[in-house]
Amino acid sequence: MIVHGDADRLRQALTNLLQNCAAAGARTARVRVTGHAATAMLEIADDGPGLPATIVDSAFERFVRGDNARTSGSSGAGLGLAIVRAVVAAHGGTVEARNGEPLGGAVITARLPLG
Repeated sequence: MIVHGDADRLRQALTNLLQNCAAAGARTARVRVTGHAATAMLEIADDGPGLPATIVDSAFERFVRGDNARTSGSSGAGLGLAIVRAVVAAHGGTVEARNGEPLGGAVITARLPLG
């Protein structure tokens, strides 16, 4: 399974997703990569508190922050998920957020075309 693209930007997106898990106080994060037909799916799930219900639909917009889900002392401009969306879109993919299974916290799923 090969996704053609900018390795540095794709690495940045993955790093942003994992940093969000840590900033939210998750102790465990699961990275799962699967392929389906012409699409690669990257799923990052954590056991943190999840995304606040008020921002699930807007989580990928610039400057949106889920402060209630962040640990004290955390900071950020609310650009991490916006960057993820921009990188995924630039590679012809889509990204979505939800809360729940498999670990009970936030779940971010990116789908990228296989090349």
